[in-house]
Amino acid sequence: MTKALHSLIETYKDAPMEILAFIDEVRAFRTMLSMLEEVDSLEQWTPEERAENETCLGGILENGKRIAQKIDKLIDKVQKEGLRKNGEIQVNRLLWVRIIKKARKLQESLRTQKAILCNFLTVRTL
Repeated sequence: MTKALHSLIETYKDAPMEILAFIDEVRAFRTMLSMLEEVDSLEQWTPEERAENETCLGGILENGKRIAQKIDKLIDKVQKEGLRKNGEIQVNRLLWVRIIKKARKLQESLRTQKAILCNFLTVRTL
């Protein structure tokens, strides 16, 4: 009981920092996707390679964008108007406590997409 209560208090207290970490992670992932799309458009592919690449890469990009959008929606729900006060992001902490499990699950999905993307790029460059 004490451990669960301590965890709840920490989640409540650390909400602004955790939200900023989520925002940064999504921003970095989106930058990675943009760079990949840009590099991909410069590649010289045969029509067969292009079709195969678009199918595989397209799925990865769509999944990643969908997950990032879901995280954005969660963050929008918990952010209060006037985003910062004394340099700290303003968050509905009680709502954050209620949705943290969902947010962390989405964060793990985002990290999985990042790993898949890295694997795809590794295979493609070999």
